Amino acid sequence: MKFLFSKTSSHISTDTVALDDFRNNNFDLVRLFAASQVLFFHGAFHLKYSLGDFWFLEAFKGVPIFFVVSGFLVSASFERSENVRGYFLNRSLRIFPALWVCLLATVGVILWYGVSFRWCEFLPWLVAQSTFGQYYNPDFLRGFATGVMNGSLWTIPIELQFYLFFPCIFLLLRKIFSRTPRNAEIVGAFVFFLCCALFVLWLRDVLPGRYSAAYALLHNSAMRYFYLFVLGWFLQRNILSLRRVFFGKAIFWISFHYFFTWLFVVKVGLLYHPKLFHCFNVLSDCVLGCVAISCAYTFRGLAAKLTRGNDISYGVYIYHMPLVNIMIINGLSGNPLSLPILLVGTAICALLSWFLVEKPCLAFKKRTLRALG
Repeated sequence: MKFLFSKTSSHISTDTVALDDFRNNNFDLVRLFAASQVLFFHGAFHLKYSLGDFWFLEAFKGVPIFFVVSGFLVSASFERSENVRGYFLNRSLRIFPALWVCLLATVGVILWYGVSFRWCEFLPWLVAQSTFGQYYNPDFLRGFATGVMNGSLWTIPIELQFYLFFPCIFLLLRKIFSRTPRNAEIVGAFVFFLCCALFVLWLRDVLPGRYSAAYALLHNSAMRYFYLFVLGWFLQRNILSLRRVFFGKAIFWISFHYFFTWLFVVKVGLLYHPKLFHCFNVLSDCVLGCVAISCAYTFRGLAAKLTRGNDISYGVYIYHMPLVNIMIINGLSGNPLSLPILLVGTAICALLSWFLVEKPCLAFKKRTLRALG
């Protein structure tokens, strides 16, 4: 199987200008913003800051941004991979090395603070954290600080499901339609998974017990969020033909997103209608995904100048919650300096993770999107 910009591919031509337009983006900054948004809100909530101080960031949820950007970039990576094996190798190198080092540091925190545990609890948690069960939280951690050692990792199993399911869906659509999936097939997949997300939200509300095993299974299922990944896939396929809509239009999309939120939440009052609010959330996340893609193609080249190819967003995402737990256990919750300390500590951990772990491991990738130039 070989997709590398074949002439039958309908989305990116081999024209050098078009390829440069596609690759010249600010996704490193978009991911860093998304990770920082999650950091700010987790830090503000657990360290007793007023969330009202960050009202601007509240409308730009980091997790939906991650999922749409993941759909945009991962679908491009797969369609340009020489084979499925190379695709999975690249995805594994992106996720697991840094995750395992973070887990090692987390275990060190547990041992340093003398958290008591039984091996029959600790070993399953260790296996889950190092593979695809990061949402699993044993009883021995519930009394430590926030009660969850690294709560932000619940998205990792969802990302892994994206990576696994996307090739299956891509190849299934190609088999059904005897060609590389076109826009009609992708739109059909988007509508299907959008309905799945609404169904999961409805079913979650009727299940007894918010924290039941069934709730956890649904909340951590790719079926709840896969429509965002497919949206990213669709936008990736059509970004050059939609350049007038997205390129340089970030201000328009940001304003539209704010207006959309103000209209339905403030004026219509959907907060008081839970079932309708689910529909709003799903549509709002789609608009937010368009905001993220437009920001990636507005002031293009800005990320290259500011980050010079160094992407610390993953390190920010996986390290901030262990630091929050350390700060809480040391009595820093409520301290006016706690959030600045968290920002500096997370930045240091993220930089060390990038330069010592992620960047060396990513050098082993079979073929990166940047290298295709």
